[in-house]
Amino acid sequence: MRELRVFFRKELKEGLKSWRVPIMLVVFFILGISSPLLFKFMPALIPPELKSAFEQFMKPTFEEMASSLAKNLSQIGVLVIILFFMGSVAEEKGKGQLELLFARPIPRSSLIWAKFLAGSIAIILCLAISFLAFALYFGVLFPQEIPLKNLAWGFFLFSLFFILVLSFTLFSSTLFSSGLWAGLLSGSFFLLLSFLPSLGEKFSRYSPSGLLESANLIMRGQGASFGDSLMVTVVGILIFTLLASIVLERQEF
Repeated sequence: MRELRVFFRKELKEGLKSWRVPIMLVVFFILGISSPLLFKFMPALIPPELKSAFEQFMKPTFEEMASSLAKNLSQIGVLVIILFFMGSVAEEKGKGQLELLFARPIPRSSLIWAKFLAGSIAIILCLAISFLAFALYFGVLFPQEIPLKNLAWGFFLFSLFFILVLSFTLFSSTLFSSGLWAGLLSGSFFLLLSFLPSLGEKFSRYSPSGLLESANLIMRGQGASFGDSLMVTVVGILIFTLLASIVLERQEF
């Protein structure tokens, strides 16, 4: 536990010192405010002859803006998580920093769990900023009721899926000495994962990416069943984090 606390403080300090966490917060803040701003000010930029068609295509309702937020997070948000965490272990390995860290006989799994905990906290903070910014800007720009319960469920489901992205990215990062290869592997895996629901009902029911679709539906005020996807996602988080620990334990430095 002592090693975990030491590594955890190290990860928090590096996340702030490298500006990784502050930049992530800014990116997710922009993702949160982009939908309300787009729906509010885009009509002013549209030629008069196209306004009627535009208003039919982009109706300024909470459901449409919440769906836009969900799509942005599902695409850009996942990419940001991979880009910012793909070098978590690989870069330290490539620079020889792990040799110094593990010069003493300490459990290497502590480093993985510290990175996982620090990354999970950063992800939850980023998503909280994104959803709060969305709710604030929507409430200011549009005089409509905000279904906070639906947003809370969306936040919860996105948090779980993004933590799965983090766990697999950490696992990928232990396999290589370059963050680029880890990022390519993670990106390919989640691109494949996003296509699973289109293969049939069973794939859609158990695929972790089903959480994103469920979050979208719930934020739009519709019903969704996500129990099986949630279970698979939680198990996947544990498996990939444990695999990352096992791989790092067996590597020689």
